[in-house]
Amino acid sequence: MPRALTETERSAIRKKLLDGAEQCMKQFGVRKTTVDELVRRANISKGTFYLLYDSKERLLLEVIMKHHNDVHNQLNRQISGLSRPATVDQVTRLLFDLFQQVEGSVLFGMMNDGDMELLLRKLPPDLAREHAQADSFSVEQLLALVPGVAEEEKAAFGAALRAIFFSMLHRKDIGEQWFSEGLELALRGIVLQLFERSKA
Repeated sequence: MPRALTETERSAIRKKLLDGAEQCMKQFGVRKTTVDELVRRANISKGTFYLLYDSKERLLLEVIMKHHNDVHNQLNRQISGLSRPATVDQVTRLLFDLFQQVEGSVLFGMMNDGDMELLLRKLPPDLAREHAQADSFSVEQLLALVPGVAEEEKAAFGAALRAIFFSMLHRKDIGEQWFSEGLELALRGIVLQLFERSKA
């Protein structure tokens, strides 16, 4: 049985495992990422791995949540830099930049390959639910930019954003040449409606 680890050792090993897991997810995907490969990259034993994580899925979820938090932190910074009340152009640009950032991330690659669904199936239900709740856009933060938005509009606005986001998985089917312009037009349409409804 591996010896107990100090907090400093735990922190250093977790960082190595997170870095290695992210590299493996990009290189191999969820299915082909193994505990053997993860411990080899971190230069630790399997016993040490299982002191920190009870499965590779828990480690991979931690990588996902780190990216998720990075996106939300950037969104917070961008929102705090906008004037109040924000304009249609500002909110549209913020959303467009956010969508493009997510599209270039490991999270989007996993969704595109079906790896996200596979990972969530293998996680305990409580962890999968926690991820589902955290993995939505910060609609409340965005709505704070638009004064006078009715409470009932929040769910519809969030659903519209998710619908557009999932269309990004079909970029090739929709057409590469005009996809970015079409995405920006769709986002602008949603934001315009939101601003119009907030005046009603």
